Amino acid sequence: MTLRGGMSKLINALRDSLPEDAIHLNAAVSSIHRRGDRWRIRMKDQAMKSINADAVIVATPAGHASNILAPVDAAISDGLGEIPYASCAVVSLAFRRDQIKHPLGSFGFVVPQIEDHLILSCSFSSEKYEGRAPEGTILMRVFIGGACQGGLLRLPDKELLELAHWEIAKLLDVTGEPLVQHITRQTNAMPQYHVGHRDRVERVEARLQDYPTLALAGNALNGVGVPGCIDSGQAAARRILETLDADVGSEEVGELSVC
Repeated sequence: MTLRGGMSKLINALRDSLPEDAIHLNAAVSSIHRRGDRWRIRMKDQAMKSINADAVIVATPAGHASNILAPVDAAISDGLGEIPYASCAVVSLAFRRDQIKHPLGSFGFVVPQIEDHLILSCSFSSEKYEGRAPEGTILMRVFIGGACQGGLLRLPDKELLELAHWEIAKLLDVTGEPLVQHITRQTNAMPQYHVGHRDRVERVEARLQDYPTLALAGNALNGVGVPGCIDSGQAAARRILETLDADVGSEEVGELSVC
């Protein structure tokens, strides 16, 4: 299941639901500082004013969270900074259905490392979701790189496009050139939950108990998918609101900043 028009519609709808002065787009945070019972958020653009808030939820990737929280707590910063990330390239390819001899019959496939191929997986986007490709055509997304084959990402875009086409032609018995091809690089996009990750998360969460108006959200700690991100955001919001002893509409709540 997904949204018509892509997942960005979810973010755009959230943005549009907020008061105009409640969100600052393209406003990079450089650091967060404790100021008595409140927080000061400093921006990378020195022309932008710092934000003073009663509470803060940090929902950035772990590496950036580590950097901006370094002035607050070294243990939290170090724990977040230890979480490794992997990158990948996503190659979109479209073919006429008659170019593909394979029956498909699924939503895609994952390639085990032991098979010695140069792609991680392939998702048949137009088979999974309506409206992704015109009738009679197939749109697929090929994933390259990841934690095990990150060296492939040093290849230029042209060679990654060729590699994806070559692999798909072999695996799905595809003839001819793609109708459409496009590549997107996702750099440091996938947190890796290696052995010891749970212990690290527990140490970070234990340190957070010293800062009841500070919470973490996102996919770095307890779930990499969209449902995990939503759960973490809701849990972070509950933590903050319970600490402030208020509900969402209470006038007693000052500023809650999410960065």
